[in-house]
Amino acid sequence: MIIQNRSATLNSMSMKLFSFAALVVVACCASSPDSAETCKEDTPTQAQALLQAHRAISYHDGKLLEKTSAVVGTNPSGAAASLDEAGYSAVADRCCLSEMRQFIERQAKNLNLDICNDGGLNGLVPFHTCLKGPKTFAELTSTLLSESSQKCSWVASAGTCNKLPDEEAELNQAGYAAVVDRCCQAEVKHFITRTAKNLNLEICDPGGVTGLAPFHHCEKEPQTFADLTSTLLAASTQKCYWLTKGKCEPLPADCQGFVGGGEGEGGYSSDCTCHMSKTAKFDFSIATVTNNNLGGKGPGSGPEELRYGNVGTSDKGEAFDLVVTTLGAYGRNSNGKDENGIKGAFGKINMNHGSSTDFRFNFMLPGTTTPLMLSEVHMAVFDIDGGDGKGVESASSKGYAGYVTDSKPSIVASRLPDGRTKFTSGGLTANVPNPSDPETLDQAMRKASVMFFYVNVTGFDLTFSIDGGTWDRNLFFAGVSSLNDQCEK
Repeated sequence: MIIQNRSATLNSMSMKLFSFAALVVVACCASSPDSAETCKEDTPTQAQALLQAHRAISYHDGKLLEKTSAVVGTNPSGAAASLDEAGYSAVADRCCLSEMRQFIERQAKNLNLDICNDGGLNGLVPFHTCLKGPKTFAELTSTLLSESSQKCSWVASAGTCNKLPDEEAELNQAGYAAVVDRCCQAEVKHFITRTAKNLNLEICDPGGVTGLAPFHHCEKEPQTFADLTSTLLAASTQKCYWLTKGKCEPLPADCQGFVGGGEGEGGYSSDCTCHMSKTAKFDFSIATVTNNNLGGKGPGSGPEELRYGNVGTSDKGEAFDLVVTTLGAYGRNSNGKDENGIKGAFGKINMNHGSSTDFRFNFMLPGTTTPLMLSEVHMAVFDIDGGDGKGVESASSKGYAGYVTDSKPSIVASRLPDGRTKFTSGGLTANVPNPSDPETLDQAMRKASVMFFYVNVTGFDLTFSIDGGTWDRNLFFAGVSSLNDQCEK
């Protein structure tokens, strides 16, 4: 079915589909070590302990949107983005550490520089993503060139990287004292990493090394090799660990926000890949609408909500209801022909043209108001289209761990003052074909879709807007999406 403006005959209607399925979410806005280390012999750089953080969102107005369309619309990866301001902005907007790392590595090579030590690179990356930035391509280039001229630097002119003395230092008190005496944090961090490996410990979060280094450095009273060993072993046994004797695993929800808490929020790694292993299963085709009074607009008369009973199960097999409420003004068609509820494999919500509504999606134990935390939730918004005076659609959210689009989307990402990331129709296609099955998207449908990822949540907020136009639209959401093909099993 092609999305069209709704006419008086009611035979053509515009429809909006968005689906959500649960996935293991990788928190792409991961924390990392401190910024690039100058490691001057006389003025050593102060290391900063790792702090988990939410995305820093900056303003993006309508005037910038047209410019951003060319930049962000293609949503290139760090390995493919152009080495200029446009490419930098597009990669930074993806809020993914691993992709920005690739971009920085490429720019260093473009400047005829070699990365001598990953620690400095890891420290620089967060300042050029949503975690602590972003900045500009010019600033990135300036930093790389400046750092390459410093003594004991992590980046240097091609072919001039010197082997760090700590690579030759013995892992004992004599070697420890020799490294500390050089008063170079890069070397201290590398010595700590070698010591951890020697103890058969796996470092899950480099930020832990960054936070520990100043305590074994000239900036503070140096300790001993025995103290270092004891600290590493003790840290590996903590609930909220940054290194472990076993395999690095996602940390408990209450470990989020602590120093050295894992590369990503909740301790997930920063591979920026969604996973299917903890996906909550949704199936609207067997769900029941047990209350239908969203925003108090009826047709039911119960609580002002739209409740889908037994719509899915968590990764632990727990059944749950999906309860949708509004957080502000909401309007829909009142002719009785476009009711909210279920249509085939999709849930359905109707909205007026020229309006914007904040929706809250909550997961609750069946028939109750008891929240249920889902390990991973993936919400996909489909068919973000519009243009040619027919209304422009957009969807926004915040608090997500990451998002996925087609490699060459037709939608444009922008940042809003209140912390939301918004995806808007690029105006290239007024009406994208309407999917009949959320798992069979053609290329045009994929290009007009975005999937937000959330970790350890009992719910999330989504705003959907229709700018202009003359007819109401139906929003359809389902529990699965063919965009899952980008996720690991």
